[in-house]
Amino acid sequence: MNQKISIGNTQIFEGFQKNPRFQNHRHSFEIPCEFLKIAEELPEDGFRHFILPSGIELNYIDFGTKENICMDFEINRALLEFSFHISGNARGYITHHRNQKEKVDVGPGQTIVSFSPGSKCKVECQAEQRMRVFNIYISPLVLNDLVAGEFDQIPAGLRVIIEGSDEKPYNRFGTITPHMRMAIDQILNCPYHGLIKRMFLETKAMELITHILGQTVFTDSIHKNSIRLHPNDIERIHEARDILIRDVENPPSLFDLAHQVGLNEKKLNLGFRQVFGTTVFDYLRTYRMEKAKQLLNEGKMNVTEVAFGVGYLHHSTFSRSFARHFGISPMAYRLERRFSSL
Repeated sequence: MNQKISIGNTQIFEGFQKNPRFQNHRHSFEIPCEFLKIAEELPEDGFRHFILPSGIELNYIDFGTKENICMDFEINRALLEFSFHISGNARGYITHHRNQKEKVDVGPGQTIVSFSPGSKCKVECQAEQRMRVFNIYISPLVLNDLVAGEFDQIPAGLRVIIEGSDEKPYNRFGTITPHMRMAIDQILNCPYHGLIKRMFLETKAMELITHILGQTVFTDSIHKNSIRLHPNDIERIHEARDILIRDVENPPSLFDLAHQVGLNEKKLNLGFRQVFGTTVFDYLRTYRMEKAKQLLNEGKMNVTEVAFGVGYLHHSTFSRSFARHFGISPMAYRLERRFSSL
């Protein structure tokens, strides 16, 4: 049975800004989740929200789903959103202010830069999964000041937004890199308080935005040689992604995957990069790493069992991949988590 929740985005953000406890957010800038509870699925500590002195906002959502969840909400504020989808799969349906309709699928290891003021959204989260999403919200005017007129390497669609236009919606997909993931972990585990914490979070937020903008420079050179994808091709590419996730322990080869979805290898690989911002097997590797981290967090399996559980035949290969992705070995991470829970 689907659970339907309505969330008014304007009420959420205006609610705590009008609350006397949070009016001076330069000193009380971490907002407890008193105003957003998705039934019993989202505990109080499953939502963390920060307002920084620059106006940049950060939030982190972390909750488990026992059954399918459907959330309806409106986006009334004209803010750029930089989203990092750490785990969980979701599908969004967006109706923009000019009645344009768009379907967006997101999965583990993806980033999205989006701008959708005046739109209505519906998000569907699948049952039996853990949803973890880190978001940065920034005014286009603030980003304009930071860019300081140097728009040469900014994508055209994003450039007009930074310059003040809110006529067209914008969605740009990418991939969470190890540097991005490390910065997110540092934000979520920040050891500082007060002024130092605010300065630290500002710095790390800008680091993440910089990484995403840098990624667009690299991928734009690839997109110049992109292929034309028909709606049916895009559906098949999404099907290929679903097969990879379903068979993560024993994924098909690129040839077999292309055959299963009815595309040739070249079209699948190039098309996958256009749709998801990364290659087929870079997507698979990122998904495996996030799944491995989740299993280590649960503490029910040792490192070798986790390696096998995400499709690695050799413990050493898995350990190198994990360390390259997270900057720490799986054994050290498991021990760190064990001691932190004592």
